[in-house]
Amino acid sequence: MRLMELKFCVDNGGHILLPAKDLSEMGINPGDNVTIAFLSDDGINNSYREFLISSDIQADTDEQQTIRIPIEFLNTAKILPNEDIEITCADGVILILRADKLSSSDLDEVLRRLGLVNEELISLIQNKQRPPGID
Repeated sequence: MRLMELKFCVDNGGHILLPAKDLSEMGINPGDNVTIAFLSDDGINNSYREFLISSDIQADTDEQQTIRIPIEFLNTAKILPNEDIEITCADGVILILRADKLSSSDLDEVLRRLGLVNEELISLIQNKQRPPGID
């Protein structure tokens, strides 16, 4: 797998024209809904002046892909509703953490104190693996 790049020009009206042929080769067809994603340091601006366009092929399955965490659980864990989270899974355990707040060794210690440690879980955390379908 390789990252492919195409270059286009922004016109005087602020538009980017993506030829139908190029879109079709990327699997995006007329009438498709698309999502534009970009990295932002402040949650508003495109900090790195790059973006990703993807076809909304999962639009019909979004409900199945959504994870809803009750606000009471977030409040108890002192995680704000708009904070990024990390999800790690092991046999019989789903662990939800505030993103990048604990080092692997700190997390290992917390889990040991809670009696929730097994080698599979420790390996997942140390390798920062995600369950299938979670980015």
